[in-house]
Amino acid sequence: MRLGVVAAALILALMIDPAAAERAILAPPTRAAPERSPPAAPAAVVSATPPPPARAVHATGRVFGGAVFALMPAPAPAAGSRSRAGGRLAAELTFVATGEHRTSVADDAAGDLRLLVGGARACGTLGGRAVVWQLCLGGELARLTGTGLASPVRTESILMGAGTGALVVTVPLGAHLGLSLDLDAAVRPYHPHISDSGARIFQIPLASAFAALGILVTL
Repeated sequence: MRLGVVAAALILALMIDPAAAERAILAPPTRAAPERSPPAAPAAVVSATPPPPARAVHATGRVFGGAVFALMPAPAPAAGSRSRAGGRLAAELTFVATGEHRTSVADDAAGDLRLLVGGARACGTLGGRAVVWQLCLGGELARLTGTGLASPVRTESILMGAGTGALVVTVPLGAHLGLSLDLDAAVRPYHPHISDSGARIFQIPLASAFAALGILVTL
């Protein structure tokens, strides 16, 4: 019954508009609009804070005691300090002094000699962890003072410069402490002599050495 009603309606429509069937056949099929996917959410950007860079510059101080060789008529005890700033390549300031050192500079002349030295040098680390090796090159200015070298008693001072080289061996004892050994050499183009009434009593040598043990503190 229902199928008959549909057929009758179709026949009636064709009688009213005969071209409807032709338009239905020729009309292109309707395409469904493509579904748009929702925009992707932006990826979260995670910025990790980089770790702070390792400190490349260190400040250290060192106090030491040792002996000066060949600069005086006999080896003389000496003490001093060094201050240093830098990393593998560093700058260092040095101060060394001896006490009043009784010595005989000639058969008939004796007296007290005292040495004061100030210097600056550049040091480079050669390597090592358990034992650190460093090579230093620089210069120094020394003042040698003698009192009572001859009769009558008098005081004479000599000021002289020198080029220096050193090997420094350091054994770390912790994060801020270390034990150091300094082996220094100095060469002075100007090496005057001490004289009395025109007679030469003591000739300052061309080269001298200094050896010391010290305690290093890293600040």
